[in-house]
Amino acid sequence: FQFDGQRVQLKNATLSNAWRKLNKRVHGWAKSYVKRYRNRGDSWLRDNASLQDKATEALRVLTAPQSTDMDYRDWTFMSYVRRCERTFSSYSNNFNGQTLKYRRRVVRLYGEALEDAINRHGAEKFKNAGGQL
Repeated sequence: FQFDGQRVQLKNATLSNAWRKLNKRVHGWAKSYVKRYRNRGDSWLRDNASLQDKATEALRVLTAPQSTDMDYRDWTFMSYVRRCERTFSSYSNNFNGQTLKYRRRVVRLYGEALEDAINRHGAEKFKNAGGQL
């Protein structure tokens, strides 16, 4: 955290790590999704990808208390930010403003990753390389 004497903020490194991990997860999902279902065709992949559901999953904030009993893999960056807001509630903090871009870009990031994966691993590319579906 950064504290300038008046307000608390997330460090830039924390936000950067969250972006990098989100980007890796999004592109990994898109690649595996396209490879798994490419025999159905590229247009089917575009029409049936639940980008909004995946974005909601990435941004979900857990309502259950996050204790040591919970598996850490269920935690999200947004739930971390909420815990930080509660912890630093007595200070002026700008955590929501810092994560606004993160929350707004998630759906678009999933769409871009899906298009990239279709262009790299989709049915047309697979057929052109000599593969059979």
